[in-house]
Amino acid sequence: MISNMKSKLSFTCIITILKITTILSQDNSSEFHDKLKKEMGCEPPGNWDFLIQNDRRVQNMCVTKNYDPEKVPNGQHMNSVTVSFEEMKIRNIDDKKRTITMDLFVRMFWKDDRVKPYFHNNETFLKLPSVTTARPSIMWNPLASLLIPNMTGRQYLSDPSIMYLGLVANDTTYVPIPSLSSPDLMSSFLGFIDWSVTISCGLKFSNFPFDKNICPFRMRFFGIDILTKNREKPIFGHGYQTVADGFEVKITKISPERFDLPEVFTYVVEVGFNIELKRQYTKYIYQLYVPCITIVIAASFSYIFPISAIPGRVALVVTQFLTLTNIFINQMVTYSIFFRILYNIII
Repeated sequence: MISNMKSKLSFTCIITILKITTILSQDNSSEFHDKLKKEMGCEPPGNWDFLIQNDRRVQNMCVTKNYDPEKVPNGQHMNSVTVSFEEMKIRNIDDKKRTITMDLFVRMFWKDDRVKPYFHNNETFLKLPSVTTARPSIMWNPLASLLIPNMTGRQYLSDPSIMYLGLVANDTTYVPIPSLSSPDLMSSFLGFIDWSVTISCGLKFSNFPFDKNICPFRMRFFGIDILTKNREKPIFGHGYQTVADGFEVKITKISPERFDLPEVFTYVVEVGFNIELKRQYTKYIYQLYVPCITIVIAASFSYIFPISAIPGRVALVVTQFLTLTNIFINQMVTYSIFFRILYNIII
């Protein structure tokens, strides 16, 4: 009897000690977090939380209470997103499908008053978890409001990463415009997208091979203002190419355009550029026009030959036939472009 009472008493004491230890550890953890928040400048501590991902705290950063990554920042400094097209490289121009495939490298800058980072010593960049195909973003980013209207395909060159995220200090060269570098702000969000995009384009070939086409590329952002930044020498990437797939390429950036959508109580801002494609016709002159003109001139010699000169007239006809056959086979095997152009014109 006494032994049973002792065992129950000892069990009760153990439970009580465990409860007290849990309470003390919670208090100590709370005090530690509040102290850490003050050191990071997140005051008052009760208005801020730490960002959690996969049950782990994201280092050197705190967010406001009830932070929602799906809501657009609407603080006093979040008035626009700056978009900078750093690099564009055309991979393929499909005459039959009338599409253009290109690699696109774009930087985006924005502010979010709901997030406050802490930079150690001389740090200027704080890497954040990337947006991936398998993991939703834990931070708001402009991709949630982005639409490319004429896009028919997309690949992520850094798959599974869709967008790289980071925070940069205002006193670095990464920050592109003065409005994002004001002294009263600690940092700016920086996002990179590195995509391969296929867009549809209404290519016209009625003036082939002297055709010239303009293909628009637009990025639509819903409910947020957009600024564009032009650089003569991009910090990242290698700029724009001037020749691709037998075309001279000229890129013309456009200014942001805003369109109100009163039916859904929002607006759209379009940014992007126009891709001007001018076919390089030199090879067609040497491979098509010059041989055909020569054949026509040679054929006119038949009027000089007398009717009785049968061997000479037969040799001329055979030579022209073989020449035309050779040109036809060469085009069919090497280029096959006439069939694609004819198909596009008929369809």
